[in-house]
Amino acid sequence: RTCWEGALIGHDGRCTTRCLPGYEPDVKTMYCNFGNFSPPVYNCVGQPCEVPTGAPDMAYPPCEEGNKIEHGGTCTARCEFGFIPSAPVLNCNATVLHPLDFTC
Repeated sequence: RTCWEGALIGHDGRCTTRCLPGYEPDVKTMYCNFGNFSPPVYNCVGQPCEVPTGAPDMAYPPCEEGNKIEHGGTCTARCEFGFIPSAPVLNCNATVLHPLDFTC
């Protein structure tokens, strides 16, 4: 967690918050007043994952949980009747599914 403006923010300065890829700050801007930020802290929140698409015989939606999987959530893979997913469960971590996709 850092500021786009750098490590040192002077009095009456502002910090435009930033996070690692796949995460978004819950506060966009913090203001410095005599060495104290307002608000005092921010958190980096993991962003959801898009579900896999385009594999032959994949059901719609391809995950039992829907078309977006929340950060920390899982995708229970779905295939058309008579087919079995190569990965039964995919885990979402900051916009990236693990494994990345599945086939039927």
